[in-house]
Amino acid sequence: LNQRNDLYIQLLSAQFPQGNFEVAMEVRTSTGKMIEGCISFGCGDRSRPEYRSPVVYHTSDPIWNEWIRLRIDPDLIRQCHLFITIRRCTTYQSKIVAFSFVQLCTSDGTVLPNKDHVLPLYKASSKAYENASVYLTPASPDLAVKKNENITIRTNLVSSVLTQNVSIHKILDWKRDPKEAENVLKKIGNFGSAGTFEICVSNFGSSSWTHSKKSISDHVR
Repeated sequence: LNQRNDLYIQLLSAQFPQGNFEVAMEVRTSTGKMIEGCISFGCGDRSRPEYRSPVVYHTSDPIWNEWIRLRIDPDLIRQCHLFITIRRCTTYQSKIVAFSFVQLCTSDGTVLPNKDHVLPLYKASSKAYENASVYLTPASPDLAVKKNENITIRTNLVSSVLTQNVSIHKILDWKRDPKEAENVLKKIGNFGSAGTFEICVSNFGSSSWTHSKKSISDHVR
């Protein structure tokens, strides 16, 4: 089976003070390092390190509805987050006034669910802005929230490698907890979903999927 591994992000809208604004998005690791060349606008488009939106003028509730595609190594995506900066633009300069972020995987190891995500905005003047270890710390006291300001994105995963299903993730990550993976296999049975089978085959290989299931059971015993 051909592997596909795309996470689509749609920049929907925002709530800002009145003004002229531009949004930039990039992917960073947990150390703050930018992932180069993982962003594009779709098939046939060149990859780029970041996305920049059109500037919206004289509004406090801009709407973009622009899609970008992220293509990230499946072994790396759990360490990655989407980093968003907001620039206020004038005739003479643009200045970063706020930022936001969202982890690309949830705490259970699955990819963000396909839905709208309303993200709070934080003051770019805070020391957290330049330090990923600070802003990624849950409830960090150094994160200064901008009241009544937010940005909304939508996510859509199209992948034969990654999953938003906790049960499938437990199978793919079976070496971490073989017993739990075996319990999931028993519940799944003969696979009611073609998508489940495709993801497992993409990860294990069609010739070794049956052997991999046996390995899980043997490891538990």
